[in-house]
Amino acid sequence: MRLYTAANFAVAAVAKKSDECPYGTRAVYPTLTGVHFAADGSTVATNGHAVLTVSAPLANAADFPHSEGITTAVGSGGLPVAGPGLPEAELCYLLREPDFEFTLSAESVKAIQKAIPKRVAQPVLAHAALDETRTAANGSALFVTTDLATRREHEVKKLEGAYPKAPYCIPPRSDATFRVGFNLDNLIPFLQAVKAAAGKSNGGVVVEFSFAAPVNGMRIDGYNEDTMQSVTGTIMPADAGGVYHA
Repeated sequence: MRLYTAANFAVAAVAKKSDECPYGTRAVYPTLTGVHFAADGSTVATNGHAVLTVSAPLANAADFPHSEGITTAVGSGGLPVAGPGLPEAELCYLLREPDFEFTLSAESVKAIQKAIPKRVAQPVLAHAALDETRTAANGSALFVTTDLATRREHEVKKLEGAYPKAPYCIPPRSDATFRVGFNLDNLIPFLQAVKAAAGKSNGGVVVEFSFAAPVNGMRIDGYNEDTMQSVTGTIMPADAGGVYHA
């Protein structure tokens, strides 16, 4: 049995939309529109321009209620403990030998995410449990969610086809010349305002990010083609502990 949190399912927002895939892309990589559940317990999604992955949670699967009815695949070998204290390597999960992995549609993943209880009496309840044996045995994945009062099973058909191996790799963190930390509560509204000010374009609005030094924050430049106005701004790094130097 494996456990996944809502964070693992949140990567679905990055998956490519079906109507964004040219016919040839859909034929070669239909899994681009889904979320990949990797052998190490992480989840990953990409739209061809961005990739997002969330590591396996640290919760003990044995603590999950009703676990007697959820099985573990023979030879799965368990999951490595994931965390910031581990040695860092290229996050190129898909180049590893496949062990137990599959891909599900983004829509089904979002549905399971919504089913995970938000207010729970026990932290382990804020997870969806994967029945590995039943998932490995057929073309569907079986997840279980529960709030103790009710137990729900979510059987989802797997997407056929291999998940693309390259170039969907996240560069090693050690390659950075410097790192800057931003508070998401400040960054997201800022980017939303930039998006609104820059307007729309058939080819998509492109903005430029500039970094002079970690302590100077980030400058952003854009252009509204409809109104012929420039959009310029800057957002400062997070306070104490939010600026990270390589």
